[in-house]
Amino acid sequence: MAQVQLSDELYKHLEQFANESDEFSTVDEYVAYILQQVVDKKKSTQQAEGQQDGTYSKDDEDKIRERLKNLGYLD
Repeated sequence: MAQVQLSDELYKHLEQFANESDEFSTVDEYVAYILQQVVDKKKSTQQAEGQQDGTYSKDDEDKIRERLKNLGYLD
């Protein structure tokens, strides 16, 4: 398992939040949950934009080419 270093101040805040929660028994569980939420949101955003792997679909490319052509950048 990987380790992450946090400042003491940040750790104390996370510990407080974890202790106030009924869902998490450790700071590690709380941090893992938060990071999973961030990753899921990023994946969701990328999928919604159609750029999951940083590339465009053929349909997206066609739309971009048509728009550039209409703006006079392509012949």
